[in-house]
Amino acid sequence: MEHEHLEAEALERLLALDRTEDQNRNLLHQIAVCPECRKVGGYLLDLYRAGALPLHFGPTEVPCDSSASIGPRTGSLGSLTSSIDPMIRLPGLLSSSIDTTIRSVSR
Repeated sequence: MEHEHLEAEALERLLALDRTEDQNRNLLHQIAVCPECRKVGGYLLDLYRAGALPLHFGPTEVPCDSSASIGPRTGSLGSLTSSIDPMIRLPGLLSSSIDTTIRSVSR
């Protein structure tokens, strides 16, 4: 398993399902500790750390791409990510995660 990583297609399928808080915690942990997984799902970790995504989130709260909204109480992902504290984000992490997600959605 140490050589298995989160792929954009698998993340998209996973995010389409209802998950428990524990499942989301495990997903965010995987994204946080694995640089390869972070490339695909880092935007979720960034949103969670910024307080824009609760720990118990489901398909209706998560954007599939950078232009989607996160639920009814927030704006676009672009406006959210610009307000994330730079000390929280790792350089290049967010943009590469969004680019990867956009490429996978547009296929």
